[in-house]
Amino acid sequence: MKNHIKEEIESLKKQLAGAVIETSVAERERTQVADMYKSLYARFEKLELERANLQNENQLLKDFCKAFHFVLPEPTPDPKDSTTSSELYKTQYKMAMSQYLKWFNANPQ
Repeated sequence: MKNHIKEEIESLKKQLAGAVIETSVAERERTQVADMYKSLYARFEKLELERANLQNENQLLKDFCKAFHFVLPEPTPDPKDSTTSSELYKTQYKMAMSQYLKWFNANPQ
């Protein structure tokens, strides 16, 4: 009878040790999942911040391009206006307008 009780006690000790190991493994898995979630959430927040910054930068660029279009004076044929009548200015104006229109047409409003 004592042998039988000792065997049961040993069996229960082994089961308890197995349960402790299983609990430890489950706890480690929970910790790993929580760490992965935190890491993914941090990456998500970083990407959201980058997206917001890019949207803000894009809006600033659109506003700049619109302002550029209205501020840049067209070349004048009047030779008294030496700033806008030179061939260099006319060439620069054409290049700038070409680049502006290319960007403006590629980015719908």
